[in-house]
Amino acid sequence: MEKTLIQIKIHTFSVLRILYIIFCSLFNTEQKQKFFEIGRIAAKRSLKIEIPVIELGEIARIGEPIELLEPRFSDGNVSLFELVCLCSLTKKYAPQNIFEIGTFDGRTTLNLAANAPKAQVFTLDLPRQLLQTGAVKMSEGDRNIKFINKEQSGERYRGTLQEKQITQLLGDSAKFDFSQFVQKMDLVFVDASHNYENVMLDSENALNIGKKGSLILWHDYGVWEGTTKALNYLRKNDSRFKNLRLIKDTSLAYLIV
Repeated sequence: MEKTLIQIKIHTFSVLRILYIIFCSLFNTEQKQKFFEIGRIAAKRSLKIEIPVIELGEIARIGEPIELLEPRFSDGNVSLFELVCLCSLTKKYAPQNIFEIGTFDGRTTLNLAANAPKAQVFTLDLPRQLLQTGAVKMSEGDRNIKFINKEQSGERYRGTLQEKQITQLLGDSAKFDFSQFVQKMDLVFVDASHNYENVMLDSENALNIGKKGSLILWHDYGVWEGTTKALNYLRKNDSRFKNLRLIKDTSLAYLIV
């Protein structure tokens, strides 16, 4: 019986892999992004959205020119509109020091730097060598794994004019020593592990390193269960998070400390 179940699992995985390859070959990048966006919307409908919604125009200057680099979308990236939101907010607040928790391919890192040309950008990523040494263990089926198991962090900012602004840090955000950054950051972007425990830890660290009046943003609220539940809990139970807002038509949560 156990052997049969293993064979079924292997067969199912093979079929899904073939379907994914066919999907990638049939559609261009723009079409695939639309499919991913449909998936995001479907995911939002199945999760409890409790954070009040705010329009981008209420918190950023609409129409102000922004730098939009590497617009091509890959799975794991913010959407194109979310990237516009991040660039617009960065442009408005003109941060001098930025900290990103979760580099992934560096697309967001690059755009944060481009829209704050005088800023120093610190970006922290978990390298795949540390995949199984995190404070919160990941199983083989964990959706986070594919975003960690990559050759290099920040590939898309490498070789750009903005690279000189960026300091790549490697480590587990759940164990990382943030002491040298405490109350020094003007903008913090949280987009690392989406497990509930990790989001809780990353959120606490984000507040600790942010200056008074700093901007903190989270990605994937309403999309990943862990992120959604963690931010819902913090808004209800921790007064420091009571002013959390969700930017309309995105999965970006927004807070001024």
